[in-house]
This record gives sequence, C-alpha cells and structure tokens, in this order.
Amino acid sequence: MTENLVLSHNRDAIIDEFGSDVYHAIYNTLSTAACLSITWGLYRYRGTGPSLWRTSGTPLQASAFALQALGLIGFTQALPRLQVPVCSVPVKPAPAQDTTHSGTGPPPDLENHRPSVRFAAQCPFDFKPQDSADGVYGVTRVTRHPMLWSFGLFCAGTALASSLPTQAVAFGMPTVCVWVLGAHKDFRYRRGSGGILVPEFEARTSHLPFQALLSGRQSWDALSREMKWGNAAIGITFAAALCTRRVRSGMRQLKAMQA
Repeated sequence: MTENLVLSHNRDAIIDEFGSDVYHAIYNTLSTAACLSITWGLYRYRGTGPSLWRTSGTPLQASAFALQALGLIGFTQALPRLQVPVCSVPVKPAPAQDTTHSGTGPPPDLENHRPSVRFAAQCPFDFKPQDSADGVYGVTRVTRHPMLWSFGLFCAGTALASSLPTQAVAFGMPTVCVWVLGAHKDFRYRRGSGGILVPEFEARTSHLPFQALLSGRQSWDALSREMKWGNAAIGITFAAALCTRRVRSGMRQLKAMQA
C-alpha cells in the first residue's frame, strides 16, 4: 500500500524527470516485489499461530459467503453478458403464385403462408457495448471503483473464513488497501494526475460501495435493469461452492478431533 501511494502520488514528478517508461518500470518492479513478499510470507507462515475465532459458526460462514458472493458478482459484471445460445428467428415465406386470384381481397391460400419461426445458434456472450449518457452504468452505480471493491469484498470474506492470523491478515488487508488506494485515486484524478474525475460524475457516484444508492444519488431500479443477472448467478454459484467446501472441511476436522 505504501509503495503504491508513494509512487502514484509522485507520478507526474517522476515522469517529468525520468520519462513514462522509467516510471512504469519502477512501479512494476516494486509492485511485483511487494506482491511476492506477501506471497512468500503467506506460504512461509501458513498453518501457524493461534486460532482467532471459530470458523464453523453459521453467522460467520454466512457473512463470509455474502462478502465473497458480492465480490464475485462484481467481477462477473466486467465480462460480456451471458445469453441463451439459441435464438428464434422469424421466417417469412415468399407468397405463392396464384394466377386465378383477381387481386382484390386476401389470397385464398393465406393460411399456408403465415410467418414461421426457426431456431438458430448464437454466441453465448453478448458483446454489444453498454453505457449510459452520464457515464454511470451497472455496478458503477454501486461504486466508481467496482473492480477494486470486488477484490476487496472477496478478500474480506476470505479473511472471515480464515481463523489463523496469517491468513486473516493476508486476506483482510487488501480491503484496507482498496479503501485507501481508491480514495487516493480519486484525489489524484481530481488534480488530473493519471486520469480525470469530473465533478458531476463524482457527485452521482461514491467510493464506498452502496453509499450513492443508499443516499438516493443512484437508482436501485436502474441498477436492477442493468445488472447482468446470468453472470451474477455464476458468481453466486462459485461463492456457494467455496462455502460448501469450507463447511465440509470443518466437519471433517471436527470428526477427527472427536475421534
């Protein structure tokens, strides 16, 4: 978090002095080193330390499932909308030639030439662009940093489901990072550093998830219409699978202790 704050805060000064390529090389190198150090620490101290809380409790598992599901739903909204891979196509047959018809009134064989329907395969993903006039669409109504907070919420749920301090800290801190770094990103964009945060867009959205919706600045109905519910179902299913796996693992551990 510190590495990101220091480098991004001084982004313009570093680029002016050394160039964009040098800035990105430094940023990528230090970010990779920071992530590798976290990974090494998690691997080195995995399974050690006292148990912080019981992960077998139903309220805790329900909270972990809800947070992970919200995070995965957010991730799936970045994908193209899922759709049924088979669609119906109307087929309008050519009118039959009737040399005996006088030309007035309906042809005598009208019943035989009504439009029919055939089924055809279509791409299971809808790649049509989706946006709104004011730039606020879908999960942007929840937070203007949807991917950051999707990661943060999923990690928060994982931290709740982890009773050991190493895992709890490793998965809990990304939520803090998302909160701090998202606020700092807004601060930089207001100054025009690395991007632009238009005042009108900021007034209609929120950094913290659901704040704009709860305050009435965004519409729940619009969010419901714009959500990719098929994609969301996949995220919920995956979160449920993770929850089921944790519950079964906890039951096996409990049986082993009783034995």
